[in-house]
Amino acid sequence: MNNDVKIGTGNATGMFYHAPAGTPLPTSLAAALPAAWQLAGDITEDGITYASDKNTENLRNWAKEIKRVVKTEQTDTISAPIMDTTEETLKLMLGAENVTVTQASATHGKVVDAHLTTADLPEPEAFLFLMKDGDDLLAIGASRAQITDVADVNFAPGEGITWTATITGEGDGFHLILDDTQTTEGTMYALTSDETFQAGKTYYLRSGEAGAYTYTAATVVVGVAVPAATYYELEE
Repeated sequence: MNNDVKIGTGNATGMFYHAPAGTPLPTSLAAALPAAWQLAGDITEDGITYASDKNTENLRNWAKEIKRVVKTEQTDTISAPIMDTTEETLKLMLGAENVTVTQASATHGKVVDAHLTTADLPEPEAFLFLMKDGDDLLAIGASRAQITDVADVNFAPGEGITWTATITGEGDGFHLILDDTQTTEGTMYALTSDETFQAGKTYYLRSGEAGAYTYTAATVVVGVAVPAATYYELEE
């Protein structure tokens, strides 16, 4: 797909990842993500919202005319409505030290106790949101950012519990990555024989009907088990 108008649809094979602070953002979205990136959960169909708040100062001459406008401060945030309530997401939003896990025993299942009233913000991490528009892959992320707020959470019958986190960029802030991964006509694909996803390798998902299959690059995590008869690779 080659269209200058992009659509920000979450990548179905993995849309929200986190990693230790300082982890570099990927240079290509078609290859498997390094093992440092861990799946955080799914985002609701509302998607994420990027916002940039800039403060400026007007420099005036003696006649009170504006001669220059300088930026004094900029704060960039992403609002992410997380729809999963898991040990992983709770540790992400509250900090691992505020989540106590009791493993399953003969008398009970695994118990996760999350202390919602916290003394400090969770530690900074790297964050990555992946999107897919046809054959094209997009991402927005930061190698260092921090969850600085979680909006009001509604617990109600018939509604999914949503944790809307505000992620504030630090360091050099957020980056938008565009990766136009075009499928080449005549290229041959075969089901991968890999048992786990390998670093530096591109895996593909197949769609369509026999005789008109389309293969698109998938975002995967190095070291994770490969589902049987699902992912393809280029034939040598």
